[in-house]
Amino acid sequence: MNKDRHIACPFFIGDYMSLRSEAPAQQRAFYHSKAWQHCRAEYISKVGGLCERCKMKGIIKPGYIVHHREWIDMDNINDPSVLLNHDNLEYLCQDCHNREHHGAQRRYIVMADGSVACRET
Repeated sequence: MNKDRHIACPFFIGDYMSLRSEAPAQQRAFYHSKAWQHCRAEYISKVGGLCERCKMKGIIKPGYIVHHREWIDMDNINDPSVLLNHDNLEYLCQDCHNREHHGAQRRYIVMADGSVACRET
């Protein structure tokens, strides 16, 4: 499994689409394929549309992204056993997906005195 983490700006709060726009063209083509769209819809229906990690913690939260447990890279981009296998998929909310790829999220709050503080979520 690819354990490399993306390096993100400290103010990055999780704009997943901007990361996907930087993906190689071959990966973007896969995510727009009919095979992926069908697999994705089938998987979301199978798991009931809820974030699987939150649900394991007793939290009911809608999912947002079908995540590949074994990350997609140029070595497996043409391997259907990685790309389209339900055993390799996980439906996650935005926060859980961000934690998977970027570690803890950084949220910024404005304190009463006007200073800005960072808190990990």
